[in-house]
Amino acid sequence: MARLPGAQTIRRIQSESRFMLNLRKLNLALGAAAMTMTFAVALPSQAGTIYGAASNGGPLNFLLQLHPDGAGAVTSNRGYLTIRQTDDIDVIPVTAMAGVNGVLKGTSLSAGGTFDYYSDLVPAPNGGAGGYSTNSGDIRTQHEGGDVYDDPISAMTPMGGDLYGASWDGDSNYFFQLLENTNSPGAYADNIGGITYGDSERPFGYAIDTLATYDGQMYGTAFDGEYNLFFRINLDPDGAGAQVEGIGYLLANSVPDTFRVTAMVGTDDGIYASYWNEAHQFNYFSKITPGLNGFGGFETEIGDVRIQAGDRLNYKITSLGYLPDAAVGGVPEPATWALMIVGFGLAGAQMRRRAAAVSQ
Repeated sequence: MARLPGAQTIRRIQSESRFMLNLRKLNLALGAAAMTMTFAVALPSQAGTIYGAASNGGPLNFLLQLHPDGAGAVTSNRGYLTIRQTDDIDVIPVTAMAGVNGVLKGTSLSAGGTFDYYSDLVPAPNGGAGGYSTNSGDIRTQHEGGDVYDDPISAMTPMGGDLYGASWDGDSNYFFQLLENTNSPGAYADNIGGITYGDSERPFGYAIDTLATYDGQMYGTAFDGEYNLFFRINLDPDGAGAQVEGIGYLLANSVPDTFRVTAMVGTDDGIYASYWNEAHQFNYFSKITPGLNGFGGFETEIGDVRIQAGDRLNYKITSLGYLPDAAVGGVPEPATWALMIVGFGLAGAQMRRRAAAVSQ
């Protein structure tokens, strides 16, 4: 005859059953907590911020943010660009801008047109309007003690953590890497070379207006006197200069665009550009998609650049730059911590009960 369990054994079985039930509940709770933590870590970061510099053609310069909205862009945080943190407005227009390693960099041509400045452009803190230039110095050639670089820099773009620029001397393009000085403000142009058609020695005959990098590829625009050209730019294998490939028209609604591109920037989700309508004194804005066949490009999401009140921005955008936003950190939210604490408390209580039941 089978022996019936005693009272102590029954209590022990019941205690262990309750422990296993609560352990399953704990597993569910911890699983939910883990899912919540995973969700908190995996939230995608925002794309980033497009910055623009604008000029009224005279002594006023502005720094602003642009927000593409599917039909142009809306500006925010528009204010004067000052010299350092003073009330003195920077009167020299920004000719090129780029975000590199988390900092906006800008170039501007001296009042006499004899040399270029290189500066950090700092947006106003705490969501303020405008910003200021700082750490300004001139641009030299080949090393920080070299000759002054005296060709107007028309465009800059980052690629792979490095900064590249282009200039036009009236007859030829030059392409180079910009390196910051180590002992003084400013920068110097190194690996200077021409821009050619492909791997030929024939110089590219139109002034490079803008540069942008997207998805690891550098692109450029130029104006042939009537239409915009859009193309890829590759670093020259010999280490100096660059090569142009895939030249084609920049099409707006299947028609070559006649408004010259004044600024272009690559972001995490595409290439954006601004154009200036000289006759009516306003900017328009578009997204650019490189041609599927490798030649030219297409404008989409075309519209005006508007201030927050809805009116057009009537200052010419001279340059664009982009800074990615910081990624979302993996810190659990308060609800997650609370759920985990309750779960661990439940586990501890059940283990104490089990120990007490076993000792009886």
